[in-house]
Amino acid sequence: MNVDGDIVKVKLYDTAGEETTLPTQTTFSIEKSLYKQSNGIILIFDITKRESFDKLEAWIKDIEDKVEEHTIKTLIGNKIDLEGRTATIDEMNEFAKKHSFDYYETSAKENKDVNTIFSDIIKKTYLKVKSLKPRESFQLMNKSQIKTAGCCT
Repeated sequence: MNVDGDIVKVKLYDTAGEETTLPTQTTFSIEKSLYKQSNGIILIFDITKRESFDKLEAWIKDIEDKVEEHTIKTLIGNKIDLEGRTATIDEMNEFAKKHSFDYYETSAKENKDVNTIFSDIIKKTYLKVKSLKPRESFQLMNKSQIKTAGCCT
């Protein structure tokens, strides 16, 4: 994807909800390392199933304990093409704001705003990461600055 003239490569990891093992269990070691390395997190829930929304609290708690401060967090309500919404848009927006998440709604089935949402998330994440200053302890050196005499000198 092109963002402000820069080519951005994106890696997405889908944990598929893993509803059978809540994030409080230790079986999430892979996800934990992915959280730490992530520049963006997306949680998607079914707006027609209240239990899908209710499980977000556990996922958010797990995420907040593991992600870096700069991580862009996004909440997506899916299945807006179906009848039977279990919460209002205002409730969803308030919930997302409370947890510092951006909020979107979509229909994956009808491909409603899917590309727009992902483009927006990628652009926002890239610009945030690009704006970060390197850590003070991390310094790039050119070849002439690197000692090659051997170990422990």
